[in-house]
Amino acid sequence: MLSAFYFPLISSLTSHPSTRTVWRLLSDAEHMSAASFVDRQVDCLEEEISSAHWIKLQADFQLLAGLEMEAEKSYRRSQKMMFESKDAILQMSLRNTGWQALFQRRLNVAMDCFRRLFDEPTVSPLRRAEASLGTVCTLFELAHFNEAINLLEEFEAALDFSELEADEPDDWRNLLQTLAVDLMVQRELRSASSFSDHVYWRSGLSAWRGPIASEVAPVAGRLQTAVSSLSPGIFRKRCAFLTGLVSLADGQRNVVQNLLTHSKWASGSGSMLYERATYHEIALASLAGGAPQLAEAALGQLPATFRAAPDTCQIEYLYCMAKIYESTGRSDNSLQCYRRYALSAMHCLRDMSRISKLAYRNRKCKPSGTLDDVAARLPAKYRRAYRYLIHHLGRSDLSVHEIAREIGVTARALQIVFKSRLGATPTEIIRQQRLTRINEELRESDALPERKILDVAQKWGVEKRSTLSVGYRRQFNETPSETIENH
Repeated sequence: MLSAFYFPLISSLTSHPSTRTVWRLLSDAEHMSAASFVDRQVDCLEEEISSAHWIKLQADFQLLAGLEMEAEKSYRRSQKMMFESKDAILQMSLRNTGWQALFQRRLNVAMDCFRRLFDEPTVSPLRRAEASLGTVCTLFELAHFNEAINLLEEFEAALDFSELEADEPDDWRNLLQTLAVDLMVQRELRSASSFSDHVYWRSGLSAWRGPIASEVAPVAGRLQTAVSSLSPGIFRKRCAFLTGLVSLADGQRNVVQNLLTHSKWASGSGSMLYERATYHEIALASLAGGAPQLAEAALGQLPATFRAAPDTCQIEYLYCMAKIYESTGRSDNSLQCYRRYALSAMHCLRDMSRISKLAYRNRKCKPSGTLDDVAARLPAKYRRAYRYLIHHLGRSDLSVHEIAREIGVTARALQIVFKSRLGATPTEIIRQQRLTRINEELRESDALPERKILDVAQKWGVEKRSTLSVGYRRQFNETPSETIENH
C-alpha cells in the first residue's frame, strides 16, 4: 500500500525534536540505519519525557515490518511512559490505533481515529498535521482519489510552518509534493482501460473520466519537475520509481529492471508492507502496458508469507493474478482468483459504505462511539477484547463467552473489568454500539421504508424489530423513523 512509504516519514517529521536524527536518516533513504538507531536509543532509555517518543518510533518500524504484536506492545509501553495530560494520552492512543487500523485494512476504524484526532480541541498543530495526512492515506486506500487529493491541497494551502516549528520547511514541501504526484500517478494507473473490471478502484473513479490528454500531461510534467527539483534522497527515489511505472504502463519494458531494483531496496529497508506495494504497482503497470509475463514475474518475487495473508489484504494481488491467468489462457485459475477478488472487494466496500467521505473539516466528534477513547481506561488485555467486540458488531451471534475466550479470560472476569472501568458490561456495550451504528446510518440516509430500516439493523446484528424499537427508543428517545424525519 502507498501509505507504507509515507508513514515513517510522516511519523518522524511530526515526532519529538529529540528524534530529528531519524528524519535525516529516512530522508537519505537509510531506513535500516534509522530503525537500528531507534532500537539503540530504546535499549539505553531512562525514565525521561522523550522516552515515550522513541518507543513510539520503534513501534512504527515494527508495524512496517509486519510485526503487529510487537508493535502493539511497544505502543502500549510508550503510552504508559507518557508524563503528560490525559488528553495527550488519548490523542496518542487515537494516533497509534489509526495507523495500526490502516495497515490492518480496518479502514473505517482508521478514518474515525484520524478524524477524531483532528477534532480534539487540545491537539497540537503537529499532531493535527499527522491526522490530516493519515486521513489522506486512508482516503486513498478507500479508493477515494479525488477526496484524498483535495484534502491534501487544502492542508498544503493552510500549512503554517511557524505553528509546526519547522526548522526546515523544505522537508514538508518535499513530502507534500511527492505525495501529491504519487496520488495522481496511482489514479492514472488504475484508470487504464484494461482495468475496467477492477471494481474496487473503479468505485472511487466515477467522478473522474480517466486519463485524457489534458489530465495526463500535468501528471507527467509534475513528475519530471519533482525528479529534477528534489534533492537526492528518499523523495527523488520514489518519484524516479513513479516515472518508471508510468513508462512501463506506456509499454516501455526496458524500465522493469530499475523498478525491480527499487523493490529490492524496499526489501532491504525493513518495510515488508512497502516491498509488497512496489511489486503490486509493477504488476499493475505491466498489465496496463500489455506485458502479463512481466506482471507474473514481479508477483513471483513476493515471499510466500505475503500470499498467505487474508484475502481482504490481498485485493490487488488477487486481481492481478486473475488478469495474468486470463491473458495467458488459464481460464479456470483466472475465474477462481477473480471470484476471490470480487468477494473480498465487495466485503471491503460494504464495510466502508458507512464512512462519510465529505465534511472532514466540519465534522463533529462522535460521542463515545469508537474504541480509542476507552482504550486508555482498559488494561492492555481487555483493550484487545474491546477491539474484538467492535470489529464483530455486525455478527448477531457475538457473545461475551466468545470475547472472553479470545483473550483467555473467563466471562465473569471480562464483565467485572468492563463494569468497573467503563461503567457497562460487555453485553450493554454491544447493544449500545450496535444502536449507535444504526443511528449513524439512519442520519446519513434519505427516507427509508420500514423494511429498509430493519435491513440496516440486521447489518449491525439486531435481528428482531421489537428489539430494535425498544432499545432504540430507550437510547435515543425517538424511533428510527423519527430519526430519519428529523434529519
